[in-house]
Amino acid sequence: MRSLALILWILLGLVYFGIWSCSKDECCKAANISNAVLEESSKSQEVNLKKELPYISFYKSSDSAILNSSLNIYIDSIKSAIAKQGTKIEITGLYASNENNISNFENLGIARANAVKMILEKYIDPNLILLKSKLLPDTNLLSSEPFVSHSFSLVSPTVEEFDHKAIIHHHSNSTQWDKDPELMNYLSKLVKRLQKGGKIAMVGHTDNIGKEESNYALGLNRAKEIKRFLVNKGIKSSQINIDSKGESMPVDSNDTEEGRFNNRRTEIECIN
Repeated sequence: MRSLALILWILLGLVYFGIWSCSKDECCKAANISNAVLEESSKSQEVNLKKELPYISFYKSSDSAILNSSLNIYIDSIKSAIAKQGTKIEITGLYASNENNISNFENLGIARANAVKMILEKYIDPNLILLKSKLLPDTNLLSSEPFVSHSFSLVSPTVEEFDHKAIIHHHSNSTQWDKDPELMNYLSKLVKRLQKGGKIAMVGHTDNIGKEESNYALGLNRAKEIKRFLVNKGIKSSQINIDSKGESMPVDSNDTEEGRFNNRRTEIECIN
């Protein structure tokens, strides 16, 4: 009887051990599979992130923009930066020497910058958007993958208007005022004001790069260019007084590019 009981205990032990072992193996296999799936899923997510397109991209030799589904985030950040700093946005279209320009523009860079502008102007005032291009001669472009071929930068406004005064800013080494839409809009308003009478006084100012005598002449030439435009629009020369202070009256530090930009200006004050 004891022998029979012992045999039964051994048989039950074997059965239990077999079931437990099998369950353990299955659990381990399930756990391993689960971990493998998580690891594979993680790898897939990494791959997808790496393949995620930029907000706006282009194929080689193309000016057709490819848009990312998260473009609205990009646009919101641009709008916020413009509003916060009171600046314009300059879009620089990039292009390489080994690309074919099939657009109607002078180069593929301007074509791409314009394509980006057409997207942004649905959300941003077009008058706040400037375009330029840049040639990248040694860029290796993959014909099968879209790539970023433009860049953004914030630029200070060309004209600052006050009640009876305005400040026109100039680019470095510029001997002529910049005929951008913002400036043309201001000068058009100034013409209408002077047609009703009154006078204006214009004073040119520069940064301190270069010789003092040259900067005086540069400030004066900038004021002359604006006066010439107004006279060509029918304003009497006697209504416009011009002068130059050169580099002698800075309003900001000449140690930074931003400061020098603020110093390169023509101030216009309305008299009467």
